[in-house]
Amino acid sequence: MLGGVVLLVLAGRAVYVAGSQEPEDAPPAVGSMPPAGGASSPGLIRAPASPPSPVDARAWVESSSLAGTAVDGALVVDETGAFVPTSDAIDFFDYYLSALGEVPESEIVATIEREIRARVDPPDEALAFLRQYLGYRDAVRDLVESQGLEGFSLERRLQWLREARRGAFGPDVAEQLFGEEEARLREAIAWREAALDPDLSGEERDARLDALEAQLPEAERERRARATVARRTLQHETELREAGAGQGEVHSWREQAFGADAAVRLAKLDERRAEWDARVQHYRDERRRLEEGAYASEADEADAVEELRADLFEGPELLRIRALDRAGDR
Repeated sequence: MLGGVVLLVLAGRAVYVAGSQEPEDAPPAVGSMPPAGGASSPGLIRAPASPPSPVDARAWVESSSLAGTAVDGALVVDETGAFVPTSDAIDFFDYYLSALGEVPESEIVATIEREIRARVDPPDEALAFLRQYLGYRDAVRDLVESQGLEGFSLERRLQWLREARRGAFGPDVAEQLFGEEEARLREAIAWREAALDPDLSGEERDARLDALEAQLPEAERERRARATVARRTLQHETELREAGAGQGEVHSWREQAFGADAAVRLAKLDERRAEWDARVQHYRDERRRLEEGAYASEADEADAVEELRADLFEGPELLRIRALDRAGDR
């Protein structure tokens, strides 16, 4: 998501923002807001920008790694035009905030505020929600810095995440925004504990996992079944390659398993992945060469690396390679 991201649990919107500024006084909780659904909920619509949107609101976007990308997320309003807090709005905020490290946070926040005013009238509730979200991010940052996370269980991390969310947004809105995601995380943690419990025999482990699956909604069981099939398929393909199967043999197996059209699409996906992997390896070789050079300061070296990225990648690719670099650095 941003420079210096730390996920508290297996997923979620908890982030640590490197170099973020102290938040302004927190606004009142938006506890009276309508249900935090999505733009597809009945009676809710995406708020379009009022033409013309301020010229300077997105000026920095075209000179950043967001250039050429479409705005993610949306600001959602009800049939009266009143703002509704949704995960779409958080995606909208995160789209701009992903440029942290390239653009000062104050400038990014000012851009989001201008976009809110251009799309929502009155903008007060949306602006308050933005402040709550920024405060939430800062609360998570402070938690990571003060507590550290490595020595704590996943259950404790999830509890901290829940507390930070409810402290920022209030219990009702936080549950509407994150309740479904948190339920999935609890399920994932329970499955992980059962799968890794050294005190369980094979039969006991299978029984525990079967019991957990029986508690899932039917739609979730179907999703897991599809994921299991996909995982086993990938495992079988890996075993074929490790046994020395060539691309032709893998293609033939894919045709038998998925049909000719799907096999062709998978072959094209292989080609794109191989091309991307080759470009990343070339970039890493060049970056290593740069880092072995002599620079007057770390800032000069960082500028040289950023220039290399811009020469070899563009648009969303820059976001992807920066994320790979951050993961590698950590």
